[in-house]
Amino acid sequence: MGKDAIWALHELAFTIDGFVQSITTFPDLVCVIALKEAVEFADSISSSAPIIMSYDTNFNMGDFYLSCLTIQLPMFAEHPILPTAFVLHERKFGSVHEALFSYICPKLKSLHRVVVVTDGEVGIEKAITTCCPSWSTVGCWNHIIRDVEFWVKKHSGGSAEGMVYKSHVRELLMCATQAEYDLKLQSLRAAWTSAFDTYFETSLEKRVCASCVGSLRQYGIESDSITTNISESVNAVLKRFQEWNEVPCDEMVYGIYKLQIFYMSQVTRSADGFGPYTVDTDSECTHAAPSVPATDVAALFDDIKSKLQMHEHGTETVPNSVAAIGQEMMVTHVPAQQSFQVSLPNGNVHAVRLFPKQSCTCPATTTCSYICAVMRTVGLPLEQRKTLQLTELRRNVR
Repeated sequence: MGKDAIWALHELAFTIDGFVQSITTFPDLVCVIALKEAVEFADSISSSAPIIMSYDTNFNMGDFYLSCLTIQLPMFAEHPILPTAFVLHERKFGSVHEALFSYICPKLKSLHRVVVVTDGEVGIEKAITTCCPSWSTVGCWNHIIRDVEFWVKKHSGGSAEGMVYKSHVRELLMCATQAEYDLKLQSLRAAWTSAFDTYFETSLEKRVCASCVGSLRQYGIESDSITTNISESVNAVLKRFQEWNEVPCDEMVYGIYKLQIFYMSQVTRSADGFGPYTVDTDSECTHAAPSVPATDVAALFDDIKSKLQMHEHGTETVPNSVAAIGQEMMVTHVPAQQSFQVSLPNGNVHAVRLFPKQSCTCPATTTCSYICAVMRTVGLPLEQRKTLQLTELRRNVR
């Protein structure tokens, strides 16, 4: 009960500079997170082709939703992806997405011709239009077809009827001109029931028209379809990473921090010619030299999970994420001041005393990650911290 995730989330915000952008706990938990180096690199991309981004919401990560904004990198031949920003939220309100885009859009003001692929959720579309009026949005084809299938099942339609409607919508999505679209719609509409005709007109037509091949060509996108797969691939990585188990919000945020560093290290190595991606010499895209925070990149992906779980079966009540950060800190004894100097790879330095009373110069008021680092160094067990009930209280109230 003492491993309060929301309390630990605030400790992460104080400890890791420039990663946790904002935390709101009332009336709902909303946390915007983004690695500063990833955002700066995304803002430096200059390309004659449109910059394709994807935004999608993931479920079953924990007692929350996780929405991810991902950018496709046109300077590499493989067109790899870079998760740029995340928002962790308890409910699917439009204000949640506005919190993310109101932060990220001013940071990416150098990008031109941005096209964001979404699942068509009204709140997401409104947030992008409000916060990023110069950006364009298109709907994911997979979600459009899935919505048709859901509507047919909801209205007691059979599988044969569902196949017909899905096939018709795909034909409309593949139209390359407005004239072709209008002619195709007129011919297909004759075979629809009045109920589906009404559903298409009120809920689908705008999305289909804005996402068909003809619209993609107007945005400069040469592919024959568009999906949110680049965001969903990040979601799949996160779920495999946590072995399809739900985790507390602080461990999710700490894991994303390490994962973004891993992605940025891949981009940095590739830009320097060491792979795994190949610089596209034919591309007109330019970008600034990418950078990553100073850290042990070699062991990142395999080591994060073990660090997060190292206190899982112990008696300590220090949150796993806080103890894990303590593992990375450098501790130097300063006898003249009867204290320890503790530093993170990103340059944060604080002074810690253990006796006669534990104290640290960081903003935390209980056993923080800096004190954890000193106690680990001198061989002392992590002491019990005051039992915190904020997470349990919020869950009970909700």
